[in-house]
Amino acid sequence: MELDIEKELKELIESLNQYISKIPQGCIKIAEYLRLNKRDEAYCSIGDFVEGMEWINDSINVLERNDYLILLNSQKMKELLKEINIVLEQQDENLLADLFEYEAASFFEEAIQLGIVAFKTEK
Repeated sequence: MELDIEKELKELIESLNQYISKIPQGCIKIAEYLRLNKRDEAYCSIGDFVEGMEWINDSINVLERNDYLILLNSQKMKELLKEINIVLEQQDENLLADLFEYEAASFFEEAIQLGIVAFKTEK
């Protein structure tokens, strides 16, 4: 039973790393959509981005409960989401494009370099 859980946790880590590797390109695409005034595509992609951030957060919580040391700065990720939400409310699409291109993409580029998980800690 415990081996099955460890296998699933390792698969979750692999899925997280694969997913995060795609996020910077997605952030750049969102910025491009906003700058090209492709609002439908941009806002649909932003919705997908937010949903993905929720999945990442939930996955990190599962890993932490199972004694994994997480390298991704989830607090910074939450602050980034708050900032995106504020700019969305302001309806400033130029600032939103910059936020995705320069801050969000950079944050996840750094996460790719570090990986999500350092190691499983001992109890």
